[in-house]
Parts: sequence; C-alpha cells; structure tokens
Amino acid sequence: GIKFIAGYGGPADSTITSAIEAEISKNVINEGPLNKAGPKMLSSIEGYWRHISQIVDFARIKSASLKIAVNPLYGAGVRLLSKKVDELSESMIVVNDSFDPLFGGQNPDPNESNLQAMAADLKAAGFDLGIALDGDGDRFGIVDSLGIYLSPNQVISLLAYYLLTERKLSGALVRTVATTQLIDDIARDLGAELIETPVGFKWICREMLKQPVVIGGEESGGLSILGHIPEKDGILATLLMAEMLAATDKKPLSESLNDLYEKYGRRYGIRLDIHLPIEKKLRLMTGLKNDPPTTVGGVKVARVSTIDGVKLVLANDDWLLIRPSGTEPLVRAYIEAKSPTGFSLLEKYTQSIVK
Repeated sequence: GIKFIAGYGGPADSTITSAIEAEISKNVINEGPLNKAGPKMLSSIEGYWRHISQIVDFARIKSASLKIAVNPLYGAGVRLLSKKVDELSESMIVVNDSFDPLFGGQNPDPNESNLQAMAADLKAAGFDLGIALDGDGDRFGIVDSLGIYLSPNQVISLLAYYLLTERKLSGALVRTVATTQLIDDIARDLGAELIETPVGFKWICREMLKQPVVIGGEESGGLSILGHIPEKDGILATLLMAEMLAATDKKPLSESLNDLYEKYGRRYGIRLDIHLPIEKKLRLMTGLKNDPPTTVGGVKVARVSTIDGVKLVLANDDWLLIRPSGTEPLVRAYIEAKSPTGFSLLEKYTQSIVK
C-alpha cells in the first residue's frame, strides 16, 4: 500500500484523505512511466539531524559520558540511531543493527519481552540506558541501568514532567483516551492544559497543528514534542530519555519514576485483548454506550467518555476503557488504577461484562 504524509509532516487529515479518494475514484490508469528520467532518490538524514539537534540537547548528553545500548530491531532505524549515539556516548553496545526483512524472526516491537536480552546485557555491563525502536522507527522501547523496562505510559509521564519543569516549555499535554492519567495529574499540578483524544496519533497531530503542545503521546509507544513535526518519532523519544538521564546525573530511570509516583501516586495498568464473537461485541458496546453503569464494585462512576469506545472514570480516578476492534472479533480493555485493590476490582468487572 501507500502511506501519505501531509506537507506538515504528520498524518493526512480527512480533507486531504477525501481529496485523494476522489482522485482514486476516477480510476485513471497510466501505463507509461511516471518520469522518463526514472525515480529520483532523496535523503533528508542530514536535515533531520540538524533539526533534532535543535530540540534535543546533544551537548548535555555528551557531557554526561553515558554508556548506551542500542537495538533498532533490524528496522528503519538501522545505522541511524547507533551512529548518533556513537557520537554522543562514552561507549555503546549495538545489537540487531542490520536490515532484515524478517526482523530476525520476531515481531519488531520494542516491548518488554523483546528487550529482555538487551536488558540483561546492559545491566551486566554496567550501562546507563538501553534504547530500542520498532520496525519503522516511530515507536520506542526504554530500559534503565537496573535492567528495568519502562512502559510508554511511564516514559511519556517522565518526559512530560521533565519538559515542563527542567526545560520550562509551555503548552498543552495531549494524550489518547487509552493513555495513563498520571499525565493529567502532572498537567493539573504544573498548570498545563490536558487534552484527551481518540486513539491514534492523527488526533494528537490535529491538536499539535492547533496550538503549542509540550508533548503528545499514546500508550502504544508514540510521542512527539513542541518544535517537532506532529508525528510520532522513536529516535526523538530515545534521545530525549538520554538527555533526561544526563540532566538527573545518570540516576536510574526507574528511580526517577518512583520519585514521580511519590509526588502523584503510583498507577497500575494493563491492556487486555478479549476475543468476542461479533454479535456479542456489538451487544456489549451498545449496552455500555446506552446504559453505562453508575457504579463499579461499589465505586461511583464519575465520568463516561465515548470519544473512542466507552471509558468509565471512577470517583477515585481509576478507569476502564473498552474499545472494539474494527477488524477482528475482539475488544480491547484498558485498565488503570491507583492501587492493586482498585486494579483487581476493575479487572474482575471487565471479565464479568464480557462473559
């Protein structure tokens, strides 16, 4: 297929998409070459790095003498991220840094499971940070010096706090409806506007085009910041984490996260993929939208959002989001709570409504 990126550097909006669809509907067939001179190869790598150097403090990273492990998972970030890290770090471990259309036989997702080996290696070697990319380089994976994996929710929260307090950036914090509400607490405390969008970075893009956005992020591992294009960028995310690590005197990122929890409270979250027959899926979603519960496990439902699926926000700020898959017979349940007890309550409720 073809992926169209608009002139502003982000996902095409509905106006652009409609215009493209109108052209496709004309069913124009051109059997000749599009350009007799052949395709022209363009590279924007140098321009990209010039731009990134303006929004990431390379000097600060370099002065910290960091030891960094790099894992592009055989994808689009091969030899790009490692080359820059080599310039900025004291020493580097690199794995999976060659192109492989089969991605080494695994899904090129920088999740906790796929980064276990890197986490063990960097901890054993006494390294400060492990950074990884997905297959097309727009999502990230982060492991700290203790070998602890940080989820995208945790990374986005840490960066939101860092950019507002250390960088003194001004603007909104934008997150999707499925992303941690720890970001809401940070926004409220530091006087930033919080904007919730449907799932999908195109909605974050829309907000970034409207107004200054300090950071926009989604729980699936995409983020962008003020001054960058309105599109997720895994390389940007990993280098920002290196900058933040340098700014905190190489304090393990999981300890910085604990500091954030001390200030705002811990969050326990999970995403569950629950297979349901299509008819049952439709019945579940219709019921939740038309007749949402007023309490869950004895806790009052304070707010119901239907901008994408059905989100139940409880009076204690715990929440549950149920989203139907548009392509598969399943629903995705996102759960976040401030305590193990609250988490267990929401998990049990979720299982009860999908039986």
